[in-house]
Amino acid sequence: MCGRLIYLCLVSVLSMTFNVYASDYIMGNWESSDSNDSWTTCSSWGYFGNTILRPGVATGVTLGSGALKLEQDLTVNGGWSWSMMVNVSAAQFQSHDTFKLDITRLVSDWTPPGSGHYWNGLELYVNSNVFGEPCSLGDSDSWWSPASGDGSITASWDYSSIKAVVGSSPSYLQFVIAVNAQHYLNTSGIFYLDNARLVRTPQPAAITIAKCTVTAGKTQRENSDDIANIKDVFTASGTFSDFASDLNDINGFDVSIYTVGEDANVLVYNEANDFDVCDVNHGKFQYTHKIPKGGAGAITSLKFDFNKLTFAIITKNIDLTGLACPLELEIRLGDYVPSGEANEAIVNGKSKTIPTRLMRMYDDTLIVKKAKLKNSTKDGGDSLSVNGEIAVEEISNTNMDEPNLVNEDVNVIWGSQNFVIPATSFKAAKSGHSYKCSKIVADANVGDAGKVTAAIDLDKCTYTVSVSGANLVDVNGVVPFGLRFADFNEAKDVNVAKGY
Repeated sequence: MCGRLIYLCLVSVLSMTFNVYASDYIMGNWESSDSNDSWTTCSSWGYFGNTILRPGVATGVTLGSGALKLEQDLTVNGGWSWSMMVNVSAAQFQSHDTFKLDITRLVSDWTPPGSGHYWNGLELYVNSNVFGEPCSLGDSDSWWSPASGDGSITASWDYSSIKAVVGSSPSYLQFVIAVNAQHYLNTSGIFYLDNARLVRTPQPAAITIAKCTVTAGKTQRENSDDIANIKDVFTASGTFSDFASDLNDINGFDVSIYTVGEDANVLVYNEANDFDVCDVNHGKFQYTHKIPKGGAGAITSLKFDFNKLTFAIITKNIDLTGLACPLELEIRLGDYVPSGEANEAIVNGKSKTIPTRLMRMYDDTLIVKKAKLKNSTKDGGDSLSVNGEIAVEEISNTNMDEPNLVNEDVNVIWGSQNFVIPATSFKAAKSGHSYKCSKIVADANVGDAGKVTAAIDLDKCTYTVSVSGANLVDVNGVVPFGLRFADFNEAKDVNVAKGY
């Protein structure tokens, strides 16, 4: 049974450039007006309309300087006919899994009827002695009409499902392209083709991250345009699996670090560098980079052991703003793209969490590190102390009044109680966003007022809050603790028995 994978990339310009990787096998470049690059017309096939192949034209070029102009007779068989074909190397067919072709069409070349449905596209067939008749891989969503405007697409046909059937030594193996163009008034359909190639689709592989450390610089997202203040560090080591690529086909490595999201992963950092197979010694590859004084942060070390399937990476002085757990590390080596996740149990070990400071000026975040509750049988004798980490998204480093807790009511939430620290209660440090208050009488919406002592540092992303002399309710089980001021309104559940 013939299967197919549909892939379409629409681009609105004609001078586009398509990527060509070292592992791609070019089957049609059509640079010279004297060569069809071994493609021929299907003149001996039934349902054949007159086909003209004109290589070396300047229109529709996506690789090099020439393309192929295909002019197909539309007057036979209702606009459907076999058009062009090429012999395919069985070895290259097996080494790859997808055929791609760049197709350009111009509105001026096509005359639609005054009314009615009209369209045109290309269909790909694999012809071999192993099939009773040519195996259709479909149209790859190559359909187009003049209403779409001048444009180029990459049509992509996945033939991986029939590789085993074709095998390594068929008597013959061919790609055959058919044109299907319905209801046009012009007698010939015109397609500009370029960069016909076999490609290998990157296959997912696993990374197992054994160790990972993430360190946040002291001035997270403050003056982030100044590279001297970008000091985040990421390291990871572990194993990778299923490596079967040819190192000679790899000319670069690409490292990406993501925050894993519910709907999609968010890219936090990416860096690409060259890979030279000559640097592989006894199955080991090591890349090193020394950051020059005043230079931008980067990967300083990347090691691969292709025998033991291990890796280790160190990056320094980079911006990891927005990085949270779980995180994903992806390392691309040509067509080999292993990736793996690390959660809080791995990142920074069991004793430390990923720095909340990475959320500063990125996302409102509240973390409870420790909570201690003391109940008393006397009225107004309960006390509470909580400390942890806080990150505020809306901070202005050029205007320290945003937010300025001196001018804000600050609310401390404990379950159903809300203790209000009135504006002017906090005192600000001489610089930055650090505030303290001591034994401020804070009215409560439920129960009696309490005395609040607090220190909130929005630059170091830490806080401590204590409430004394209050009748605290909701003291059993899991209780929400929160802080609210300006646009910040976050809460976290506290397990009273466990104290965090």
